[in-house]
Amino acid sequence: MIPNLLFPTPVFIEQNAYGFNKDLQDAILKQYDKSAVNWQSKPNLQTQPEFTNFHKMVYQKTKYVLDELQYGYEDFKVTDMWANVLKPGEEHRPHTHSNNILSGVYYVATEKNSPGIIFSDPRPQAQVIKPKIIKRLMETSDMCEYTAQKDKLIIFPSWLTHFVPTNKSKNIRISISFNVMLRGMVGDSNVLQSAVYP
Repeated sequence: MIPNLLFPTPVFIEQNAYGFNKDLQDAILKQYDKSAVNWQSKPNLQTQPEFTNFHKMVYQKTKYVLDELQYGYEDFKVTDMWANVLKPGEEHRPHTHSNNILSGVYYVATEKNSPGIIFSDPRPQAQVIKPKIIKRLMETSDMCEYTAQKDKLIIFPSWLTHFVPTNKSKNIRISISFNVMLRGMVGDSNVLQSAVYP
């Protein structure tokens, strides 16, 4: 029999996505407050000159994702972009990114034991019956973890719940997160389902 995967959740991954990590790391550490817990920069890196080329890369990769998904749109913009510095012992609890269509994370500085990102199955009813797992498959998992590797980019639906487990390494983990929203007419007024986002 041929399986049909209904209602898939698209997650796009690219290794070696940018490459200029030393410049990004230097720019982030200039803003970094070592005394803060779960430090995050202001969410406007896309407007800062040091991140211009990185913003262009994110824009290009996002366009690829939107086109690959066959979405019709007039334009889109990076609404938020911020840096994260996770010290040993710190974590990010489960959350989503409301009021956006896509979100992403890029890993600037990691090591072997740096925590990755874990996505949770968004279908609560799928957990009503849980058979014994003989072999772990992505198709039947209720969680999926992607490792944090330097120069890796991950783009995913903003509504998809995710979290970062405790940093058990001996060094900080540096990443950049971002949100993307469509601009202009969204949807189709012919079926009475549309909105305009400036």
